[in-house]
Amino acid sequence: MTTRTRDNLLSAGYYALLVLLVGAVLFQVLSDILPVGAKQVSHNTEAYTTAAILAFWVQFVRPRLHGSRWEWPVTGGAALCAFGVALLFYLAGEWPTRVTTLNEAFFALAALMPYVQPRRRRADLALAISGLTLAIIVFGGWTAIVTDMAEALAVLLLAPVALDVFDRRRLDPAAPARRARRIGWFVFLVVAPIVLHVLAYRVGLSGVAGDVVRYGVRFYEAFIFLLIFQGFFAIVAQRAGRESAEPPVEGWSPQATPAS
Repeated sequence: MTTRTRDNLLSAGYYALLVLLVGAVLFQVLSDILPVGAKQVSHNTEAYTTAAILAFWVQFVRPRLHGSRWEWPVTGGAALCAFGVALLFYLAGEWPTRVTTLNEAFFALAALMPYVQPRRRRADLALAISGLTLAIIVFGGWTAIVTDMAEALAVLLLAPVALDVFDRRRLDPAAPARRARRIGWFVFLVVAPIVLHVLAYRVGLSGVAGDVVRYGVRFYEAFIFLLIFQGFFAIVAQRAGRESAEPPVEGWSPQATPAS
């Protein structure tokens, strides 16, 4: 089996698993497929949806649009479609919660697709976006909209620094390899939600610290999304790297290059 075939199977398995999980939750059959842990898994559909759609964009759409006159019209159209779906779900108050909760995934996607599209990456822009998002959370945390959009804001807080500070080679294969920085980031993604869970449900902080922790608990979806998304592409890039001393185009496997 060639590396390309293995990577194709890996990609197919990744997307199939995420679609299966989201579909099983929406059609209420997850407990039949996964008798143990189904309830907890079902709480993370926003993470699975964001990881599937953004990965598809980055792996297959982004490299094909680079340099094309259709790059930004298509990207802008995709972002507007995501925003429209998000707004539809957000306003559909009588729909089942398992459906309407996906609004935050699509709000995040509406911002992330244009964000990841440029070939030239800027760490200062990533820090600015994350800083602005943090300011919105800190100074607007008492408002209903900031509370409702906690999961989407968490993604906008963490994703820019994840992709352009700690794990830059996912979007820019020419960026310096910072293995220690990348490993430290993955450790953070695993440890942070555990610490938040302990502080919220075991320690039971009160006052301002308690409010911060309770809001932070809603970052779980963002942590899971980034673990899935970055983990998948780290595996694909590593496998491709074993085939060539040069970084693969866009950081992915060879099949990302359009066929002539």
